[in-house]
Amino acid sequence: MGRILATKQNTFNNIKKKIYLATIPIIILATISGLLHDSVAPMQYYSLLALVIWLIIFLGVTLFFNRLIPLFELITFIFLIIYHNVRFYLLLSDGIFLTDYNVIDIYVFWYPIFYIFIFLIFRHTKALIVSFILYALSITVGIFVYSFYSIENIGDNFTLIHLYLSNLVIIVALYVLLSIVESYNKSRDFEKMAYTDLLTEIYNRRKLYDLINTEISNKKNFQNGSSVIIFDIDNFKKINDKYGHMAGDHVLIEFSRIVQNIVTDNEHFGRWGGEEFLILCPKKDKNQAKELAEKLREKTEKHHFQYVNTVTASFGITQFQKGDNISSLINRADLALYTSKQNGRNQVTIYEDPDSH
Repeated sequence: MGRILATKQNTFNNIKKKIYLATIPIIILATISGLLHDSVAPMQYYSLLALVIWLIIFLGVTLFFNRLIPLFELITFIFLIIYHNVRFYLLLSDGIFLTDYNVIDIYVFWYPIFYIFIFLIFRHTKALIVSFILYALSITVGIFVYSFYSIENIGDNFTLIHLYLSNLVIIVALYVLLSIVESYNKSRDFEKMAYTDLLTEIYNRRKLYDLINTEISNKKNFQNGSSVIIFDIDNFKKINDKYGHMAGDHVLIEFSRIVQNIVTDNEHFGRWGGEEFLILCPKKDKNQAKELAEKLREKTEKHHFQYVNTVTASFGITQFQKGDNISSLINRADLALYTSKQNGRNQVTIYEDPDSH
């Protein structure tokens, strides 16, 4: 579970980094365009200049210093809180919402970015709380200013009201969207846990059962010559007895990585149980499956294992037959594996039907 959560967090951080790299340059350009505007006030000019400088630094950190990103996110967040509320206060006190619709349009365009940023740096429940606190703060600023501001036409208030309502919709939409994504990710995590072997992180027996059943239910597979390879590590009990179970676990993990590096995306590899593994080979007849098994056998034999140096494996192969079920299929592969063991181990054997001789 811990590995899944760590992978999930790394994935989220990578996505977030890509978002920053794609959007920060655009925001920098937009801010520079604001600096070049003739009517910009001196105070606003210097605040925008500071924002441009800071965003350039933030972009550099995102590119080259991943570990510093959380710190710069927090500093940027604090800066934006101050800038946002001061800017909002000045717009209200200057009567911008009532007179200058061009300025308010620009402000409205960038206002939602603030809430999106909050949902990027905080996880969704905490982001919702922070967003509502800042949303309430913006309402407080509005009430404070308008309590001292004389409004000739009450209808002019609609601009501000719509700003508040649209931002409320944005906050709720972001929360719901991220909740859906998180719920989907959780369901995927649970599915992965249900079908993944905890030690080796490959398919477990349950997943292999499902895959084999799917192959059996497809009658075309008997014509295409699909096959199954069952194999295990030779003398694995002796490895555990001599080097300990921790060393044995490392052998299973190393062995799994060897196989993973050789099998293709068209083949399904998993742990059948203990030191026994299985590869389902769709559209591969028994001779093609044997070529794969020989490659795995040779690679294993030549590999230097961390704790036990040399390890070998034995293989049994059978091809799908008409009328097969899981029991009959696995039984034939097991008989072939048993033959490999009886003949001295470190071998590959294809099941031969005794009635065919």
